[in-house]
Amino acid sequence: DRSNLTISQSKLDGVERIMIYTIEGKLVTQSKVNFTKGYGRLSTQLQPNKVYVLKVDNKTLKFVVD
Repeated sequence: DRSNLTISQSKLDGVERIMIYTIEGKLVTQSKVNFTKGYGRLSTQLQPNKVYVLKVDNKTLKFVVD
């Protein structure tokens, strides 16, 4: 079951490399995403009710999939 992940990062414009890891550090997906006015969208398969780590533009953040 694929879902769309929307990423908002106000300073981004253009193509950026996105990496998503499990909380244990295993790489789940790596993709290039086109950002327009700070927004990018990525189609991915992530398990619900799990914590993931997103890395983009030298920034790291944790998120949970509902």
